[in-house]
Amino acid sequence: MSQGTVLVIGSGVAGALTSLFLKQNGFSPELYERVAAFNDVGGSLALAPNGLKIVSQIPGLDKKFLDNGAPLNYLSHRTSHGTILAETPIDIYSLRFGYPLLGIKRTVVLHLLHEELNRQLIPVHFGKSLCALTQSNEHVTVEFQDGTKVIGNYLIGCDGLRSTVRQLLFGSDQPTYTGLTQTIGITDRIGQLDRSEMLNVYGDGGTHFITYPFNSKEACFACTFRESIADTESWRTLSTEQALKFIHECGF
Repeated sequence: MSQGTVLVIGSGVAGALTSLFLKQNGFSPELYERVAAFNDVGGSLALAPNGLKIVSQIPGLDKKFLDNGAPLNYLSHRTSHGTILAETPIDIYSLRFGYPLLGIKRTVVLHLLHEELNRQLIPVHFGKSLCALTQSNEHVTVEFQDGTKVIGNYLIGCDGLRSTVRQLLFGSDQPTYTGLTQTIGITDRIGQLDRSEMLNVYGDGGTHFITYPFNSKEACFACTFRESIADTESWRTLSTEQALKFIHECGF
């Protein structure tokens, strides 16, 4: 017997994993996603051993992650001029914790999670943009912009930085800008990346560059720098020329 219907708003990594664990614990989750379909956006994730241990609680999912990612065996810290600050082998993670530090593409993680949602017959509804909700002691009713309404016993918001669930429950607010902006990208694996390392480079003025592989052929990079004004967009695409110019201006 189900412990109740849980309406999960947002079917990204957080929403998908939450729903899988809800199902495992006797609830009936239903996912509602704003976009019509997922695109190939975002970079990669570096999953620590404790994260993979959580994933392993869903039988077989940890193996799928490992088969589709790249274990990271070395951690390197350098200045923007190439001076080595510290280097540490981390292949011992697998022996000590049971799992490595794993680089894996974000869209691959989403694909594997949604594949598991489908296998477990957990419904996922795309093109559902939340606009209103009401609640009583027993139920919560959500309404979407297409006019549909759904009733459940519980509501969980996994809809990101500008969460509609949060705004509907607690009023309009704005995230606090940290003063940091990040640009990410994907490139071919070359040079020292052949030894499967996570490379951290520290530049002048608080800039930081990180790169690591997420499969046998590709690597992700991210450059973080200080910026006084937050960009109003969550993501925007740069051309190759713009990205190279940006990295050069950051001192790398």
